[in-house]
Amino acid sequence: MKNVAGTTENVVTIRDIAKMANVSIGTVSRVLNKSGYVSKATKRNVEKAIASTGYIPNVTARSMVSKKSAIVGIIVPEISNPFHSEFVTYANRIFNQEGFSVLLCNSEYDSENINRFINDLIQRNAEGLLVVSTEPEDETVLKKMNMRLETVGVCAKIDNMDCINFTDRQGAFDATKYLITLGHKRIACVGVAGRLSVSRERLRGYKDALQGHGIEVNEQYIKTYEGTENIGFNGTLALLELDAPPTAILYINDYYAINAYSALSSKGLKVGRDVSVCGFDDLPIAGLINPPLTSVRSDIKGLAELSTDLMLKKLHEKKGQKEPETKKILFATHLIKRDSTAPPQ
Repeated sequence: MKNVAGTTENVVTIRDIAKMANVSIGTVSRVLNKSGYVSKATKRNVEKAIASTGYIPNVTARSMVSKKSAIVGIIVPEISNPFHSEFVTYANRIFNQEGFSVLLCNSEYDSENINRFINDLIQRNAEGLLVVSTEPEDETVLKKMNMRLETVGVCAKIDNMDCINFTDRQGAFDATKYLITLGHKRIACVGVAGRLSVSRERLRGYKDALQGHGIEVNEQYIKTYEGTENIGFNGTLALLELDAPPTAILYINDYYAINAYSALSSKGLKVGRDVSVCGFDDLPIAGLINPPLTSVRSDIKGLAELSTDLMLKKLHEKKGQKEPETKKILFATHLIKRDSTAPPQ
């Protein structure tokens, strides 16, 4: 069966488009790649031919010639975490507006998943990569990222790469200090992932606030996350089993804090009355749940805008014009006080 271009159905080539528009293949290529001069009338004819046939350019072939694929990747460790899904939504929208396609890797904290994704991006001639809440340690992977992809670390600290982070230590310090000023002395910290610098910084802020107010750090009150269990729910239940359970709990992120609501309810305890709960990130849902969650606000939309802007600038830099030093940017956090925290009973 033949289509309007005289080729086999669903197989339309750039030659067919050129023939229909009565132009050269090079002219069609310039229209597709938005490069070089093409008159408005000719451009309309080419676009009309493309629209009438449903022609889809061979992206791989184009990228081999132009060395540009208009593809970027994003790695997150757990897309189920609303922080990561919110960030990806904002970043994807911005990249799409700039003509880039986005490939996503939900690594589940697995280094093999990260390695496979990096290889896939390179094979597709992808241009850039945002590494979110992920800090690869494999030297081979890091070398590939440095040599083949314009990479920006987001909520991560990676040597020799541009990185954007929140003031995590200060944010956790402010939250813990606030709990102390309410009268709490038995304050726990849940969700610490030692392999991530963001998590370590928040733990440091928590400890600094306790020690700065003469409260001894109780290691029983620190619950770590190994990437498998529901630490917000299970970590909270474990704390309640202690002989002297905490009266207030700081969670490394809102995702874990919200899970803690169910854990406390299952024991007949009320958030804000029996146990004060504080999160980190101030997700949109934080102000909607009952009681509204006290949280350290980190501007996810602003973070996405800043990181994508930095990436796009790197992609648009001409060869030889790159800045010699990597950027280390800090984004301020702010404590938002709500009804999930109150003086101890």
